[in-house]
Order: sequence, then C-alpha cells, then structure tokens
Amino acid sequence: MEKDQIEIPIYKSLYINDMLDEKNNFIQVNNNFDKLIKNFEKYRNSNINLSNEDLKILRDYQITGIKWMNIISKCGFGGILADEMGLGKSIQTIKFIGQNRGKTLIVVPTSLIYNWENEFNKFGQDLKYLIINGNQIERYELLEKINDYDVLITTYGLLRNDIEKYLEYEFDNFIIDEAQNIKNAFSQTTEAVKKIKAKTKFALTGTPIENSILELWSIFDFIMPGFLLPLNRFKKEYKINNILAVHTLNLLILALKTITTISSTTQTIIYLYPENKLYIIVSFIDK
Repeated sequence: MEKDQIEIPIYKSLYINDMLDEKNNFIQVNNNFDKLIKNFEKYRNSNINLSNEDLKILRDYQITGIKWMNIISKCGFGGILADEMGLGKSIQTIKFIGQNRGKTLIVVPTSLIYNWENEFNKFGQDLKYLIINGNQIERYELLEKINDYDVLITTYGLLRNDIEKYLEYEFDNFIIDEAQNIKNAFSQTTEAVKKIKAKTKFALTGTPIENSILELWSIFDFIMPGFLLPLNRFKKEYKINNILAVHTLNLLILALKTITTISSTTQTIIYLYPENKLYIIVSFIDK
C-alpha cells in the first residue's frame, strides 16, 4: 500500500456510499465499489430457496434472519444473531449453511455440543457434519477427514487446545454459539477464536452485553475487527464507566462511523480491489 492510500475494512463501504452526494463530489469510486453496493441491494431484495417443508417449520422472523445472514455473507461482512434464548438461532444458522455450502466451523460450549448434533439431525439432514470430540489423538484423526464434511462442530476448550491444527485450514463460515464466551478480550479462549481464518464470521448470543460494553467490543473484534476502533481508543471515546456510553455506542453502530475524516481540500478516490480490500486514495488539491 502506497503512502497516499488508506486501507479501511470493506464493511465501511455502506457508510462511504451514503457520503456520495453533491456535497462530497470530490469523492470518486471505481467499478468494483459500484458493484459491491449494487450486490448489496441485489441480495437485500432477493429471496432464498427454502423447501415447502422448511416453510412449514420456519417462522417469518426466522426466514428474515436467514435472509439477513445470507446478505451479510454475500457482501463479505460479519454479524451477530442476537435473538433471545428459544427463538431458534440454531435452526436459522443451519438453514443459512444449507444456502451457502462451504466448509463451516461451529464452536459451542461443551454442554451444547450434542444439542447441535440433535439440531442437525432434525433440520440439516442434507448436511454432512462431524463432531470433533474425544482425546487429542482421536480429535486429530477426525480433523484429517475435514474435506469429507460440510460442517465441523467442536467446543471452545478443544479449539483452544487444538488451535495450531485448526490454523492449517481456512473456513468459508465460522460460527460461535453463546458468543459471550469471548467477552474477555484477553482470555486464551478468545485469542484462539480470533485466530481462526474464515471468510464469514457470525456470533450467536442472546446476551451480547452482560456486565460491560467491553464485552460487545470483543464480539465485534471477532466478527469485524476494527469496526469499534482499537480497544484503547474505544475505552477513551465511549467512556466505558458511563451508562450513556451505550447510547453513544448505538449511534456508532447505526451510523457506520468511519475513522477517516475527509475535507473539501482533498481529492478522494475509493477503490475496491478484487480481493475485497477497500482503499481510499487521498491527494491534496487547491481550494
């Protein structure tokens, strides 16, 4: 990246697109950027293919959830599915995976690993899944079969223990259940989760904030690193000890606030490269 280039995450693109009006006519975009925005609109308005049996089982809000996950995935973003307990986060996830075939890793608390097995047996019969459990020798033998399965399911503790093995792979989808398990940004478990390479990441949780908004920061740092700023800046900017910080944080998330301040004294060109890297090219101009 050259000196006059600023790299920003691709999920800032929607915010930048909102800036493209007559007041900001010094901003130019390339074809790949236009294509990303058009794709977002296309996927947002598109339907998903669900069988008649699925339509009998799924409630309207669950279909909406599956469509939302599909949009997030197609556009290269990450997301938090924060439905309350009992509202079907697992079935929405399974149907999303069925719509987006690829290699998927699901990490869950130990107490839920066989609940997920039961959910796949009920709602994901067309998906081949593998439970990664047992002693280390057994787990490593199972991991050698990764290419024979659509979905791998393991626990937070076992992922932490086997992290070096998992780093040999890159996944299409990485989904963590009960995402409050990574609320401590500095725990070994959190660090292991955030090392996994995946194109799309989802966090499932009914309680994204239990005690502190720092917990929400850690989850966002998993799904979209950098979106809520580096941790030190986040603490300073949003006054962690102040209850009004929650309101301020909502404004940040809704506005998709960009880190970069652009003035009328600059010529700005936005490029989206094929590898889904978004660059802002800034050069100073005369007023």
